Amino acid sequence: MIVLVPAVLAGARFAINHLLLVLGYLIVVHAFTGFTAMSIPVASLINTRERFVGIVGAVSMPLFFASNALYPIEIVPEAIKVFAEVNPLTYAVDAVRNLVLYSNLDISVDLLALTLFNILVAVVKSNKIIE
Repeated sequence: MIVLVPAVLAGARFAINHLLLVLGYLIVVHAFTGFTAMSIPVASLINTRERFVGIVGAVSMPLFFASNALYPIEIVPEAIKVFAEVNPLTYAVDAVRNLVLYSNLDISVDLLALTLFNILVAVVKSNKIIE
């Protein structure tokens, strides 16, 4: 909600439908459930908070820049395009953008990708592959 006010002041036009805003928020929560599940084992292995923040930055920045958050996937180089297509953040951004900016409810592929990501992280974590 904090981001919406400056965005409106900058000229962004959002869906007026409050249900779509709430659904967008729930998609963000769903998306970052998997990222949180991945970070908990890493945090338990790191001795200091500063190191953990550094590792989070080293992982999250490439994910952010290789998603469709800044540029359309169609215009990025092929190597980044391949990475963007398996990047869960790409699907989270796409779903929220479709809901909040375009009032487009066709987000089934995005929800499927995010759910598969969360299941994959849960399976990997439960099998103690990540410790």
